[in-house]
Amino acid sequence: MSVFEDMAGLADDLQKDALNVKTEITAFPSGEVWLHVHYASRLFLIVYLRREQCYGVDEAIEEDGIGTDFHFSFPDFESAKAKLLNLLDAARPTPARIQKSKALS
Repeated sequence: MSVFEDMAGLADDLQKDALNVKTEITAFPSGEVWLHVHYASRLFLIVYLRREQCYGVDEAIEEDGIGTDFHFSFPDFESAKAKLLNLLDAARPTPARIQKSKALS
């Protein structure tokens, strides 16, 4: 599979899951492929960086903006995908988080 096909398959899988995820995929002429994953009012990224021949994974934090530096870097798609899924799982609203959010409202 190509990088784009791997990313598109991941986007489809995430949208089929019960996570209530929105995804956007962008392929650039340079060969880079960016997948934005919107979940739980947060933005997560998995990016193929062609020049570095690696995948970057991160959560976009408003103060940091979106750049080309990522907290996590992997040489293969499967490792990057696993890290993204871990980040999404950690962001999953739990009953305690929901209760705290309602109390702050």
